[in-house]
Amino acid sequence: MGLATSSITLLVLCFAAVGRCDLPHYVVYKSFFTALYECGEYLQVDNVTLDQYIYYGYPSIPEVKRLIHCAMVNVGAWNDYRGVRNNVFRYFFQPNALDTEYEQRTQLCLDSICPNEIDQNYRAFETFSCYYRQFGRLIKDDVFNPAEPLEFFQLLQFVRLTLNISPEKVAQFAAGNFLDDPVFKQALFIGALRVGAYSWDRGYLFDASYAQYNVPEIISPCTRKCVEDVTAQYCSADKMEQVYQIYKQCLHTFLDPLLQGMFQSVISGRICEQAVLF
Repeated sequence: MGLATSSITLLVLCFAAVGRCDLPHYVVYKSFFTALYECGEYLQVDNVTLDQYIYYGYPSIPEVKRLIHCAMVNVGAWNDYRGVRNNVFRYFFQPNALDTEYEQRTQLCLDSICPNEIDQNYRAFETFSCYYRQFGRLIKDDVFNPAEPLEFFQLLQFVRLTLNISPEKVAQFAAGNFLDDPVFKQALFIGALRVGAYSWDRGYLFDASYAQYNVPEIISPCTRKCVEDVTAQYCSADKMEQVYQIYKQCLHTFLDPLLQGMFQSVISGRICEQAVLF
């Protein structure tokens, strides 16, 4: 049995031995269709009408454009200032397994949308149409919805209050001195569980982390292999140690700057949007 096979076997046994179900914490999984029907209630569009819009492939009319814009905002895939969050929206579509050019076609379609258009309903609808026609099939599964900036700021405050972290310690973390601190290990564990980057039952969640942080290295083959190996190595350790070792050995080189920015936002009281969303 090779080393890679051994790591995967240990990984499976590790999670099989857990014997408990995930708690919701502050994590939201929602399908695009659920978001769309919620927006139907917000915008007073009845289900019969909404069913027809879906059946006819989302016709290009003002009411549908409002619904699509609302649904994309609802699932955290759209920001009126920066447009679509590809690292989020891509997970609502399933490309054809034989299609190797769906990303290029989607990007070409996105590039054709008028950049000076100020109508956000139009921009969101045209963006949705590019994904719907070029990227893949719109799936009905529940998909991870990332935390918004204010929610993430509240998460940081929750961790600080839960662990009674002193202002001096927060200042230390904001200066970038946190990786080897025992308090950081506790804060990291609570934050990873609460925001949905780590699951008690399923381990480290690559796609959810990528959707939240938009750091491509998170879903690279190298990172995946590292996380699998570390998880197998620390299978018998407690969950906090496992999360910490995954971060320290596999993630910290590209996530440290984001975390430092978040700690700085706690001190300043300002929401660090770039570190949370894009």
